[in-house]
Amino acid sequence: MLKKKLQDSRFLMGTHLFIVLLGLAWIALSIKLNDKFEQFNWYYLIGIGVLLVANTVLWFRTPPTDRKPKLNKLFLILGFAEIILTTGLLIGFFILYFKFSTINLSELAWLMHADITGTNISTFYGDIIRGVIALILIIVAYFGLFRLAKKRNKQSRFVLWCFTVFFAGFCIVSGMHYKHLMVGEYLRNIGKYSPFIEDNYVDAGKVDITFKEKRNLIYIYLESMEPTFAGIENGGATQEDIIPELTAIAQENMDFGEGSALNGAYALNGATYTMGAMAAMTSGVGVSEDFFDNHIRNNVWEKDEYVTDYLPGVWSLGQVLEENGYKNMLMIGSKAGFSGRDVFFTNHGNYEIFDYDTAVERGYIPEDYYRWWGFEDAKLYEYARDEVTKLAAADEPFNLTLLTVDTHFTGGYVCQLCGNKYDEQYSNVYACASKQLSDFLEWIKQQDFYENTTVIIAGDHPTMDTEYISKMGISDEYERKSYIAVINPAKDCVERPRVYTTFDMYPTTLASIGATIQGDRLGLGTNLFSDKPTLIEKYGYQEMSTQLLQRSLFYEQNLAGRLQK
Repeated sequence: MLKKKLQDSRFLMGTHLFIVLLGLAWIALSIKLNDKFEQFNWYYLIGIGVLLVANTVLWFRTPPTDRKPKLNKLFLILGFAEIILTTGLLIGFFILYFKFSTINLSELAWLMHADITGTNISTFYGDIIRGVIALILIIVAYFGLFRLAKKRNKQSRFVLWCFTVFFAGFCIVSGMHYKHLMVGEYLRNIGKYSPFIEDNYVDAGKVDITFKEKRNLIYIYLESMEPTFAGIENGGATQEDIIPELTAIAQENMDFGEGSALNGAYALNGATYTMGAMAAMTSGVGVSEDFFDNHIRNNVWEKDEYVTDYLPGVWSLGQVLEENGYKNMLMIGSKAGFSGRDVFFTNHGNYEIFDYDTAVERGYIPEDYYRWWGFEDAKLYEYARDEVTKLAAADEPFNLTLLTVDTHFTGGYVCQLCGNKYDEQYSNVYACASKQLSDFLEWIKQQDFYENTTVIIAGDHPTMDTEYISKMGISDEYERKSYIAVINPAKDCVERPRVYTTFDMYPTTLASIGATIQGDRLGLGTNLFSDKPTLIEKYGYQEMSTQLLQRSLFYEQNLAGRLQK
């Protein structure tokens, strides 16, 4: 009786479906009980392993008498679908794991909704091609083995066994995504509302900000720059100082550290990618979104009747400066439309935008000229010299903001100025970026306007290139931060050793150009020149990170501004 049951595909199908449902229930229960990934995935994978062994034994030991054409066709189709799904997930995992070191599900949700105009995906071509080749080979092998099994009248066992194998693969890869994207943490937090932002947010539009002097501001965002690469002797984590010029700049100026060890800013949830980082440093809050309720809808800012602006509830650096007679300008070497940078900066300070399209329109580069994400940093610095000279010649104070791109993952862009000192291409690109920034800064210091100009250099966020970080031998325990250096601030600015985040750069920037801020706090940031504690000093890194992962009704209604008709 038992032997006959074991030979029945319907019985095996029921057993498989039971295991599948049991696994899904286990996952749901694990999320509900806040279990960690390892606490459910290993047990589940062990169960899948036992199922595979059992099916393998049954496949080879049972006689070839079972012929169920409809079931065979069903499982053949299901197996094919699983191949596509599992292989796609596997390709996606390797891209996320090796290319995005810190991304979580909430940030992936934002990227999926963001305007990706001008995105450079060339670095993913190799992974995509290898994945497609692997997929084709698996499909060919799958149908080839099915034909062989059919000749031996064991097609029922084969398709059922393959269904289980590929389902196991799907579970394993899903578990890998679950861990890397912190899905459990995301799902646990997405249903929770935290009062953290509401309790700690200071609306810059309701605070008295006065200027004792109005210094010019040059703010340079360096793509993926962090003090990690300054060498162990300078507080970094690499054996050799890859960015010696930037190391010297931080040591000779202000990074709010102690001694010769470089300090930097923590990048927290909502501020670990470029647009989130720029919002954090200019507004004191990051950019957050979720899969189930899109409060920002970054791809339809000007089209969606329920959304009037990009973070309309914040009063940012550009707005404060415009209100005080500053001319704001943003210069980037890529397309400003990417992730809505043009909308954000235009609506928060009326910035004049100079991007890749501007360079083409002015005839600086040919229409078919395209390097990396647009044009390289060498050209950005060249054009910036001309633009800042024009700004300085006007009667009004200015704020020139630059965003570099050569050091974008993966591997960066090797321009004609880059050397070949290091074995790793990314190291050579970082070294080149350090030298180019230093040369630009030295040029600024030679200009007449420098005496009344503050320069801030900030890494937008730590690099997402996990593969590079691993190759450089950087430990997971090392606390990676964004590079920060404040140069030539207002005379009454006194540096203090601080633990801080990129949110704190908003009020600190204003203070560095001569502003006095009532209460020394704006957004979630604290003026680092003051004696007020930063939020991360008050709450600690772990607590602040946890709170920012949870939803905030205040953020969604008052800052992200899902305004109803």
